[in-house]
Amino acid sequence: MLLTENGKQRDSVQFSNWLDQLIQQPKPVALVIGGAAGFSKEIRDQAQEFCSLSLLTYPHKFARLILVEQLYRAYTIQTKHPYHK
Repeated sequence: MLLTENGKQRDSVQFSNWLDQLIQQPKPVALVIGGAAGFSKEIRDQAQEFCSLSLLTYPHKFARLILVEQLYRAYTIQTKHPYHK
């Protein structure tokens, strides 16, 4: 799954449900953040889906931090932990 500003946008609950569905599949999941130049055509052609963290553009390291927070938030949503509220 390529993370790019042109990908599908989801709110936190939708992202959590989407991620849970991915995890339930028997194949491995890789979330890849694009660099400043984006992805090559070869990489885009291999992607199964495109996901957006935001319409805003972030530095690569900041995008990684946002992704980690959203992964944690997705986990807390799935486990009914109060963090998300």
